[in-house]
Parts: sequence; C-alpha cells; structure tokens
Amino acid sequence: MAGKGAGTGALIGAIAGAVFGDPYDVLGSAAEGALIGGGIGAISGAIEGGKMDRQTKEEYEALIREFGEDNLRGYVALMQCDHERSIALFKVGEVSSNLNHGLAGLWLQAIAEKDRRNVNEAEALYARIVDTDRDIDDLQQAGLAVDNYVLILRDDRRANNLPSCP
Repeated sequence: MAGKGAGTGALIGAIAGAVFGDPYDVLGSAAEGALIGGGIGAISGAIEGGKMDRQTKEEYEALIREFGEDNLRGYVALMQCDHERSIALFKVGEVSSNLNHGLAGLWLQAIAEKDRRNVNEAEALYARIVDTDRDIDDLQQAGLAVDNYVLILRDDRRANNLPSCP
C-alpha cells in the first residue's frame, strides 16, 4: 500500500501554492509537490494503519500542520478514487478553525466533484471559492483552476501507477 502513493504529489503541491503562497510560483509549488510526493506513499500506508519511521512521521506531521489531517486523509482517498470518503473529509477540513485548511478543503471538494464528473456540484462550489479565495476573481477563473487541478490529479495517479477512476 505504501508504494502506491510514492513518486509525486503535484496536486497537493499546486493547492499549497494556491492557498498558502504565490499562485504564480510554479517552481515552488512543484518543488513542494515533489517533497510531498516522496513521502505520500509511506504516509498513505501510515494512515491505513502502518508503521512510520521517524522521517515519515516528521513529514506526516508537517503535512498535517499545513493542510490539516482531514484534508490529507481526503487527498489519499481521492488518489484512490474514493470520492465519497474524500469529499466527506474535505468538508470536515473546510470547517477547520485554521482558515488555510478550510480553503484547501473547499478547493479539494471542487476538485473531487469534478474528478468524478459531477459537474453541477463542482460548479456550485465555484461561487464559494470566489467568495473565499481572494486570488480568484470570478466563476470562470475558479472553473479553469479546478479543471487544471483535475488534470494534475490524474497525472499524479498515472505517475503512481494508480488506476483511473471509473
């Protein structure tokens, strides 16, 4: 199980760049994605009840601080095409007292809905993204960003030899 997530974390890195930093800092987001990707396999194994070595535990704790545990667990579920579980976890992340965790949860919900081709639900979230994310000006911009993130998510799955979602 742990090896299935190793390799890339471009989506979570892109979300980090958009939520926590300069959305145009592509190199920084990509680098963060690579760092996250390097440990995501071990982390997904740990989330599933496996044991963590010291380095993995430190990476896991850093990711929890940045994204929130619910969002991180939701991301692992999303990589495995468990849309129902991921969306439920992202909704919990969205109501976090940490505003960055909440914004990441909102974005990830829209990405999950679009990934499972539930366009109406995804589009309903765009207005909330526009209202919440000061870097997004309108529904079209939110939609384009979500479309881009879905493509990144699907690339992450391919890079990790995970199947495409039905």
